[in-house]
Amino acid sequence: MPQVTAEASSIRRYVPANLTQSRTAWRNALGYGIADVLDAAITPGGTTDLRQAILTAVYNHDTQSFEIRWDIAK
Repeated sequence: MPQVTAEASSIRRYVPANLTQSRTAWRNALGYGIADVLDAAITPGGTTDLRQAILTAVYNHDTQSFEIRWDIAK
């Protein structure tokens, strides 16, 4: 099987934080954001060693959104 490769910080997704949304809506938006990032990082038919990856979700006060990022550990 071919090895899936990605450059560090090349896969990211921004999830806007709407203060009027319920806790459940935020949880679902973050979950879908994480799933989107993993789908982009791990292609069907490829192999990726997740032990060498870092998945982060950080809230950015300036943009009022969550940044979900997949990086390769160095």
